[in-house]
Formats: sequence, structure tokens, C-alpha cells
Amino acid sequence: MTEARNLDGEMFGEARLRDLVAAHASGSANELRARIAEALAGFIAGAEQADDVTCLVVKRSRYSTS
Repeated sequence: MTEARNLDGEMFGEARLRDLVAAHASGSANELRARIAEALAGFIAGAEQADDVTCLVVKRSRYSTS
């Protein structure tokens, strides 16, 4: 996913992905995946991709022991 390119040849990149994760970290894993997919689709805007795109989102739950 980070290597996906837009029409100008710019890569989506790790920094853009980190920013998306930080901005939507409070949502569920499915919501985060959807936001990432939307952002990626908007970024590539129809540019032909040279490879497949894979995204796996896993969120850790924090349980209280008290």
C-alpha cells in the first residue's frame, strides 16, 4: 500500500499511512481500514498500479485488571 503511486508518480508512503492511523486510531479496526482504503483510492485517483495492495489492521484491546 505504501508503494501505491498517484498519477504524478508520487508514492503513498509510510508517513501518509502513519498520519492516517494516528488520525483515526480511536475508531474500530474496520473503521480504520475503511478510512485507509478511502484515502488510498483518493490518492491514486485512477492511476494504474504495478502491484496488488494489501492492508491488514489489528487493534489491541486494553483490559483493566481491577
